[in-house]
Amino acid sequence: MGAKTSSIVASQSIYKKMLIIGGCELSLERNPHDTVEVLDDQNKVEYLGQNSLLPVRGPMAHIYNNKIYLFGGCTGPKQHIDTIQIYDLLLNQWSIAPFKMINGRSCFMLSNIESEVYILGGYNGYECLREVEKIDLSQDNPQSVILKNLYHPVKNGYSFYDPIKQIIYIIGGWDEKETQDKIFSYNPKTQEMAFVSYLPHKVEGHSLVQIDNFLYIFGGFDGYSVTDTIIRVDLKYMTSEVVQGCKLKYKRENSTSQILNGNTIIVAGGWNGNSSMDSMEVFKYDFDKKTLSREDNIDENLVKLQSIRNRPCSVAL
Repeated sequence: MGAKTSSIVASQSIYKKMLIIGGCELSLERNPHDTVEVLDDQNKVEYLGQNSLLPVRGPMAHIYNNKIYLFGGCTGPKQHIDTIQIYDLLLNQWSIAPFKMINGRSCFMLSNIESEVYILGGYNGYECLREVEKIDLSQDNPQSVILKNLYHPVKNGYSFYDPIKQIIYIIGGWDEKETQDKIFSYNPKTQEMAFVSYLPHKVEGHSLVQIDNFLYIFGGFDGYSVTDTIIRVDLKYMTSEVVQGCKLKYKRENSTSQILNGNTIIVAGGWNGNSSMDSMEVFKYDFDKKTLSREDNIDENLVKLQSIRNRPCSVAL
């Protein structure tokens, strides 16, 4: 069923909708999706009705000037693209950007500093990547600029830009040797990378949101199996711990997460170790108590994606 697209315009603060883009049905990058789903703040899910021009698994997306920029991903096994797809939220239509990434990649990290988008690491179908590139979307003719490489390759990591410290944090991931249990910093000005702290366990393929003064890391792969744990990182002290008394209902990696209504966290899709997932989980954050709780009173037959999606990405509107 088609979603109403006329009301899908980027808001400035409290987000009411989550767009879930891409992902694949099968293992080994097979059967990627070109469909997009829209979740509203009442947990109703519909297809957008405007498919992306290329089906992709493992892309990343960013909103700038009422346009969603969908970077890279893979269109099939070992078919990792440098293409950037654009969805115009006002015109409700997709196009291909006249500029590209320097490296075709999926499963990479993306952080933005105002109009500048930093693309870090990832996978090109054959090896994990160290390459970093930057695109300034405010330019009349945006072009990707290559920056200093990361100190080691990172696939399936997650990055977060701290505007106070002006640092991009690289959290977990796979370095082509092992799953990481570390947080590194990447300084956008000096392009230098440094060790920051340890995580309570190894993790890759996780999803992440920032709320209050914390990062919450959902699931992932811990080097041995898919996990249901939630890790909390304190951004002030850069310490981290496994959240006690609250975890995912289902073990999952390669999911995507967003915050709606200021305090509601949605974790959608992913891979459970055997198959792609269409389930979603809902969490509430209590700003007074600084605690996270899972909402268990939702109907799982209603609150789920229309399609199973392994390694989708998402944006909040």
